[in-house]
Amino acid sequence: MRPDTTFSGPELCARPAREIVADLRKGALDPADLIEASATRIAQVEDDVNAMVTVCADRNVAGVRTTFGNLAMKDFIAPESEPMVERLESRGGLVMGKTNTPEFGAGGNSKNAVAGPTRNPWDTRMNAGGSSGGAAVSLATGEVWLSQGSDLMGSLRTPAAHCGVLGLRPSPGRCGGGPAVGRGDPHCRRRNLGVLRDGEIQEAEDAAQHGHDGENPGKDRAVNEEARHRFSYRPGCR
Repeated sequence: MRPDTTFSGPELCARPAREIVADLRKGALDPADLIEASATRIAQVEDDVNAMVTVCADRNVAGVRTTFGNLAMKDFIAPESEPMVERLESRGGLVMGKTNTPEFGAGGNSKNAVAGPTRNPWDTRMNAGGSSGGAAVSLATGEVWLSQGSDLMGSLRTPAAHCGVLGLRPSPGRCGGGPAVGRGDPHCRRRNLGVLRDGEIQEAEDAAQHGHDGENPGKDRAVNEEARHRFSYRPGCR
């Protein structure tokens, strides 16, 4: 059971994603106000939860420090944004930052030697689950309205359950992915769109309707509409 709490952040950060997107489409909200509210909330809670480990509200993910939670890559700068990030931005999405995961996203507890542990927002003595623990905490604390992660064996759903938000794992390949999870991936998986707040899944479902990046394997997909079965094929994956 959730503790009895009062939200202490900006009013905009307490509103569900569905309402925010609807007001943006109507012109009732200025994106700059949302960025300001999100940045304010990040500053309020990050010392306690350590979820948004890299803030990049003023630029694309390309050119931003991207460590994969690995000490050998602690100074690595991403040369390009992932196709999924570019797709979200092309539809008006604003990226606020990168959230914490275990090293290379492998593990059920979101801590690593570069950024340290992400703490559960309901009880900071506890962990937030993983591997997309930072994503779940960023939603539960109201830092952002939607957050993305990946899921092979519960990496979205487990931290969502730990933090009291909703984790949506679509069919593999549905949302595309970039080179980091394409060629040579030992799990033969694709990156999946992520943790959503307050059950507001419609916008994410809409965002997931556009297929894959042509330069990445796993893009070939057959859909049996009558049986409602979806299949993904990746050459070389056994």
